[in-house]
Amino acid sequence: MAATQGPGQPDGARGEVLGRLLEGPATPSELAAALGIARTTVNDYLRALARHELVERAPELGDGRQRYWRASSVAARRRGTERRTVTLDARLASRTERFQRWLDRQDEFDSAWLAAASTGTAPLALAPDELAALADELTEVVARHRRSAAERARDDRRAVVVQIDAYPIGDPDDR
Repeated sequence: MAATQGPGQPDGARGEVLGRLLEGPATPSELAAALGIARTTVNDYLRALARHELVERAPELGDGRQRYWRASSVAARRRGTERRTVTLDARLASRTERFQRWLDRQDEFDSAWLAAASTGTAPLALAPDELAALADELTEVVARHRRSAAERARDDRRAVVVQIDAYPIGDPDDR
């Protein structure tokens, strides 16, 4: 089976792996559990996606035993429109599917999870450097919670997704 449908275009399960990594770094074990596929298969997919520069290792994360991977969306964005479009399409498809699953099954979760879950939109007026700073801050908050969760074991934890989108709206010439 080919690693991609076209230049840098992940197919089926590989696209799901990329989509999950677009939501944040993860280990092959976390990906396998979240997607319901074998860890060895996830490792194969990660190597294939890495050959197309869509994912990369995140050596600063983990404790040596765990190897984290992340989507290389910045690298993809800088390497051209085609790969950026594929990356964004995979992200949108993954987010839409994941959110729809949440909506379809939220009644099955207990009240604590329903109260903790959140969605929202916050339109702001920012300059490009301010938007970049905001994105960096939000990414650091998520990274801090990831590190904190890795340091303390708790029985009531489950996988959650935090989606962060920060981009200009309207026409490019609008203010």
